[in-house]
Amino acid sequence: MSDFALIENGVVRNVIVSTQAYAQTQASTVVDLTGVNPRPGPGWTYNGASFAAPITDARPRLVITNVASDNTAKTLVDSQFREATCPVGTTLTFTAELRDSSNQRIPASDTFRMPLNKRGGGEGMLLATMVAGVVTIRAAFTTPGDDGAWVVDEATINASLPPASQMRFAGFVANVYRA
Repeated sequence: MSDFALIENGVVRNVIVSTQAYAQTQASTVVDLTGVNPRPGPGWTYNGASFAAPITDARPRLVITNVASDNTAKTLVDSQFREATCPVGTTLTFTAELRDSSNQRIPASDTFRMPLNKRGGGEGMLLATMVAGVVTIRAAFTTPGDDGAWVVDEATINASLPPASQMRFAGFVANVYRA
């Protein structure tokens, strides 16, 4: 009995303890892991000669934790803080956290620009202030012509940041309507 990596299309699907004869019935490619260090696991790649660990995105995540409105009676915010609908004249205040791969808040402090794009054309700029990993962003949709769908996504948020400061972000859409 040995440890065997079961490989499909160059990716380790599973690692099992069995005889070689049984392992060969479980996958098109089987590799005996005796003496292989570090030991590969599911998700590792195999090129026919060696294993490689999966590449993980080590960038921190910006996670919205609250969306407040100065017009709560006419503002709808989804439960996952990915979208809001509000009338022109509303100011939304976002609270977010910068989190590491363990989902712990990173106690960084900084200020950065956050571009947002209007579907159909147009752009705006918000200022994000981060203190001890808590980010506050105020978005005032108070000018005539602010109606429309305003989008901030990962590409937009990272557009003006240097690579070492970039982050993952699920995105947000503010749907602003004429009252």
